[in-house]
Amino acid sequence: MGGIMKAKIFVLKDSKSKTVAMATLVVDDIFIKNFRVVSGSKGLFVSFPCEKVKEEYKDTVFAYKEKRDEIAKCIMDEYEKEAGTIKAPQGQSEVANDDGFYPADDDSEFDLPF
Repeated sequence: MGGIMKAKIFVLKDSKSKTVAMATLVVDDIFIKNFRVVSGSKGLFVSFPCEKVKEEYKDTVFAYKEKRDEIAKCIMDEYEKEAGTIKAPQGQSEVANDDGFYPADDDSEFDLPF
């Protein structure tokens, strides 16, 4: 996978959670869901999709460091754009969906089939 990479960000309205946004990554025509933008002790970072197996979380998407850094940069760049468009105090807005996600201002460039 080395083609066009785009990220779609869904900013979470629950500011109490360490997860501040969810992301879907599109590389060429492949959609990879459930990336998370997390607020950690050293700042924001991107967490790759994972699943809970017994009492442990296991990654479900893998990439070499160079590609992993490229993915994280793509998601963080898009997160910074999206987070800057939200003008709600303390993570609350009348435009948030019932599921706790904020819709993007302009989805025309990035039309997801789900």
